[in-house]
Amino acid sequence: MSEISLTVLIIIEGQAPASVDLKRVDKNLTVGCNCSSEDKVCNHIISTLFGEEAKIVGCDGTLTKTIADMLAGSDVEHAFWKLRDLTVKSAKLKAELAQARTNLGEAIIDFKPW
Repeated sequence: MSEISLTVLIIIEGQAPASVDLKRVDKNLTVGCNCSSEDKVCNHIISTLFGEEAKIVGCDGTLTKTIADMLAGSDVEHAFWKLRDLTVKSAKLKAELAQARTNLGEAIIDFKPW
């Protein structure tokens, strides 16, 4: 893959808009953000790599495909998929935890046979 660069404007509710810069040279993908977060990987970067269209200004299928293509086969890809997998598992676990709390509340208020 030859060198390719892309700048994406991201808006996350409750935060100022930020620009995420992606640059791919061979297998190396470099991603940076101009936000004030002191994290190396801020929510803007994660939203960009996850292809969250609702948060990407002027997003269309072409832009998210370009981001996915830049990620594919890069030095960042394995770590990205690990984070994505854990994020999905975390969301599912949070939903299960919320349901368990609801069930406990119902059981405490009124007997609920299991």
